[in-house]
Amino acid sequence: MHLRRFFQDVPLKKKLQLLVSILALTFVICFSFGIELVSNAANKNLQESAVASLSGAGAQIARQLTALEDISNMILADSTVQDSLTKASLREIDYFQYRRSFEAMHNIVQYYQNQFYGNYLDCICVINDYYATYSASPYISSLPNDIIQDLSIKAAAGGGAPVFVTDYIDQYDLFLVREIREINELSLKHLGFMVLCIDLDSLVKDTTSWTSQYDDPDFFIFDGQRLVYSSDPSEEFLTPHNYHKNSYLVEMSSGASHFFVQKSLELTGWNCEISIPYDTINHSIKSATLISFCVMALVLSCMILLTNYLLDTITVRVSSINNKMRRFGADHHDLSAPPEDGEYGKDEIGCLDEQFDHMAHQICELIDKNYVNELLRKDAELEALEKQINPHFLYNTLESVNWRAKAIGETQISAMTEALGHLLRITLSKSTDIHTLKTELELLNYFMTIQNIRFEDQLDYSQEITPGAENALIPKLTIQPLVENAVHYGMESGDDVCHIKLSIEQKEKDLCIRVANTGSQFPDDFYEGLVEKQYKSRGFGIGLLNIDQRLRINFGDAYHIRFYNEDDWAIVEIHISYFPFKGEK
Repeated sequence: MHLRRFFQDVPLKKKLQLLVSILALTFVICFSFGIELVSNAANKNLQESAVASLSGAGAQIARQLTALEDISNMILADSTVQDSLTKASLREIDYFQYRRSFEAMHNIVQYYQNQFYGNYLDCICVINDYYATYSASPYISSLPNDIIQDLSIKAAAGGGAPVFVTDYIDQYDLFLVREIREINELSLKHLGFMVLCIDLDSLVKDTTSWTSQYDDPDFFIFDGQRLVYSSDPSEEFLTPHNYHKNSYLVEMSSGASHFFVQKSLELTGWNCEISIPYDTINHSIKSATLISFCVMALVLSCMILLTNYLLDTITVRVSSINNKMRRFGADHHDLSAPPEDGEYGKDEIGCLDEQFDHMAHQICELIDKNYVNELLRKDAELEALEKQINPHFLYNTLESVNWRAKAIGETQISAMTEALGHLLRITLSKSTDIHTLKTELELLNYFMTIQNIRFEDQLDYSQEITPGAENALIPKLTIQPLVENAVHYGMESGDDVCHIKLSIEQKEKDLCIRVANTGSQFPDDFYEGLVEKQYKSRGFGIGLLNIDQRLRINFGDAYHIRFYNEDDWAIVEIHISYFPFKGEK
């Protein structure tokens, strides 16, 4: 409440400045958040592009390695290879047979070398216990015995399956080794092993030609934690990066920022990584961000200056009107002169200023010409009315009639006179427009006393009231006109006894008041007829509409009078809020 009151007391200009500041702050926050989203989106797009390219390169490398595996399958299943190695493995072979076996093996190896030269195959080597034959690359014939022994062990460990050996890739090539076993009659006897020397450098360069779209990217292949291939041997790191949950990261390498992504090769279990220089990209992103913030600052500055100018043009005029109202309220003759050019402005403030001046002049004219005379006329009318009817004189007269009727034994006249006196005292009282339900019911009982004497047995009146409801506050003369209306319409037919029932029920915070009578029915458009004065001739429309208007004024539009029929009863129903009487205050 204190904050709300404080805000209400703040000048209009401060309120508008606070509103503009909040909007500007919201704009800055949203703009900063948008810049962050754009930056993240740029990294995401770069990562997706690099991963897509890396996936394509990985898939192409995998296809080439699979093709080399197929070549090894063809070599070990070749009948010449099988026959030559099988004959060489026989103990009783002579020199000429040995020589023919070697030449046949050399020719078949050379054939496959020529046949698949375009598959990055540098050399094919077949080795058994008696000889070794090579298709090309003289360096393979000079391999140390320990390396040949290690390749033989790895081939045997593969059990006939292809094995990629990366241990000697720095000095030689990538080796695909495979044990050759005798497949005739499925004996699977060891005959030797083959070595395919693969030019991995040319393979990677050809399959990563897509990297030309980036600025000097680097490509790396890892077998576990060991670096198998690097397009830039000068790179500092020799182990793969830890990507955690992200599929990319930005890291310093060789004194510059690099953007790294990775992709696994299922065929070999290798991890491929690509390193893209990030400084240029990051510089572009930062430059765009800086320019965006500069533009935002310029826009905000212009907006603040323009807003202050507009606020000044508004608040100055509003303050002028406010001061004019204050002076007019203190002295209605103190009116500011209209604008020199006679133009108030076409906007809302100008119209307000013009209408106030017009209203003020009309008020001054009304006060000067009519108000004083009107007051004098009203005073004269009230004085004449008081002289015509003196309530005390009327009460004393009725009291005299009452005592005279009692003296001669006219009890009905006495009762009517006494009830009429009490009725007039309550209705003519000017103390308040609100009284308790108990007082309203006393007024009603005095009225019904007169009506029962008037109509005798033709009128049957009853009431049901919730205990405790008598303490509720109700506008004066709310129920009595409803009952009077019921008596008037119910007694119109004059044939049968008219039954009138008053029920008052308390429902939570409301009072429900119903007046029902027999002998008449409400038309469907009765309320509209009252409003349009169609029932004015009967003399009750004005009273009922008065009750409806007072209910709406005191309790709101939700509380109004309602007319409806139920069986043989015509019912008037009203609802009022329950406010208990708590003393005169």
